[in-house]
Amino acid sequence: MLLLVLLSLPFFSYALENQNDAEFKSLVLKLVEAQRNYDASTLAALLHSDYVEISPVGEVDHRDKVLSFYHASNKVSGQNSPQIEVSELETKINGDFAFIIAKETFISPNNSRQFSMRVSFTLHKVQGRWLFYNAQYTGLRP
Repeated sequence: MLLLVLLSLPFFSYALENQNDAEFKSLVLKLVEAQRNYDASTLAALLHSDYVEISPVGEVDHRDKVLSFYHASNKVSGQNSPQIEVSELETKINGDFAFIIAKETFISPNNSRQFSMRVSFTLHKVQGRWLFYNAQYTGLRP
């Protein structure tokens, strides 16, 4: 019986990793969709009170600045947001913190332009919910 349990541990671990990847990818997709739609209220629910991000140009933006940037009044009327594809997700969990690395590919509405960024997220589990604690966006060479 012990041998059976020991042999099944790698499969259990793999299933748990896949479950975690799906959960975290869902959170990243919610964040990306809120950014695309300039939905500050959804972002407020996803971002930790101490959230900070580093933009692709190296600016440090704290939660309040991020939320004000994504306020609906800042969206240019009639302008379509780019499609954003999330791929190459890697996750690691250490207690109440999760670390996610992903690739975000931005595709212009008319498919004329495309660029990608590598994004590193840290999430903090607070009262049973994962919240984005920080992010760093780094542009990738074409």
